[in-house]
Amino acid sequence: MKSKYLLPLFFILLAQSLLGQTKFSREEFSSLICEKWKVTELVMDGMKVPDAELGENSIEFDMKGTYEVLEQGEAYAGTWSFQSDTQELLTDDRDGKERHKIIKLTEVDLIMEVIDPNGTFKITLKRI
Repeated sequence: MKSKYLLPLFFILLAQSLLGQTKFSREEFSSLICEKWKVTELVMDGMKVPDAELGENSIEFDMKGTYEVLEQGEAYAGTWSFQSDTQELLTDDRDGKERHKIIKLTEVDLIMEVIDPNGTFKITLKRI
């Protein structure tokens, strides 16, 4: 009798874990993001930028709240913070202040979305 309830319960719990979005605390977020990341995909307003045009772009975050970007061979620095209530990465650099919505963050993958006056950008990065 008990076994007939276990299977539906299992599927309910599995669905909740797969559909539920992970919410990070500041500490959890910092421990995952403070590494060097390489941009592997860029989608601008729904259109993927060809790999040939993407070039070599990377970003390295540190625990002090600063980061360094290497964009098409040019390096620049900025500061970052994390808003745990909105799950957003806030950056401030030569391009100004931006809010990046964290879509996915694991030990190997980082996917974020930024909406600015130039459009919507979805950036996929891999840990180097």
